[in-house]
Amino acid sequence: MNPIDLALLAFLFGFSPVAFYIFGRAKFTVDGGVKMFSRYRLHLAILLGILVMKSALDTLNDPIKEAFSLDFTPLIHSIEGDAVLQVQRALLNDWTTLVLLVVYLIGYIFLYNFSFALFAYLDRRKVANDVIFNNLVILVMSIPFYWFFPVYVTSWPKVIDPSAPAVVPGMEALAYNYSPQINAFFQLHDPFDNCFPSLHIAVPFAILIILIRTVPGFRLYKWFLGVMTALTGLAIIYLGVHWIIDIFAGMAIAAISVSMTERYSDRFWARLDGAYAGAVKWYDERKASRQAPGK
Repeated sequence: MNPIDLALLAFLFGFSPVAFYIFGRAKFTVDGGVKMFSRYRLHLAILLGILVMKSALDTLNDPIKEAFSLDFTPLIHSIEGDAVLQVQRALLNDWTTLVLLVVYLIGYIFLYNFSFALFAYLDRRKVANDVIFNNLVILVMSIPFYWFFPVYVTSWPKVIDPSAPAVVPGMEALAYNYSPQINAFFQLHDPFDNCFPSLHIAVPFAILIILIRTVPGFRLYKWFLGVMTALTGLAIIYLGVHWIIDIFAGMAIAAISVSMTERYSDRFWARLDGAYAGAVKWYDERKASRQAPGK
């Protein structure tokens, strides 16, 4: 496993107990964690399924792109121009790069996972249901864009060749080439042409809308989520990752996903819980039948 993967996992598991108390006024205990995993095993299975689906999408990405000879990067560049370059040059600073790189690497992964974990640990099932369903909807909605509307990162191909000219001339690959370890991390996880829309914006922005519309309280976490979403938007532009258009597309995807979550989430979980309960009952009955005397 890449050192960056290990560092991210260590941060996620190490900081989460502190975050439970800061944002939920809940003291983390091992017993509470076990109960959370037991109550929300279907949710965790879907989270794992999303990771598997994302990996499968990335695997199929290049064959589909090559089969159809697709590249919409020039179209996005012709619409947007060099706005991202102006942002990068205006803010260019070693400390700015470091801070926004941390936001980019840690912020999204933390918000993605912790937004579910917080409400699952507090046993707020409706919110946990909606967060997981929303994340699933966003991934499914992104598939046609990522497969049939590929757009390269603004600093491509400096990601793999620092001496090469970027698609936005003058743009630096600040995120990707910060260190060999970070470059290796992105080479492993990022296809570099899945810019449109930005899920780094779509997911946290959608969760923020859900919390504002349906969850009383949690003001501190809502503010944190909003600030981190805004900082992520700045980071992905400054670091040579996303186009500004990608951010607005991500916000549009978020608005649609929230609407679908409000309409279909309860129905989805009712059917899934029913199917799961039926499968467990069938398994228990078969097990009891096999263990009965004379069997």
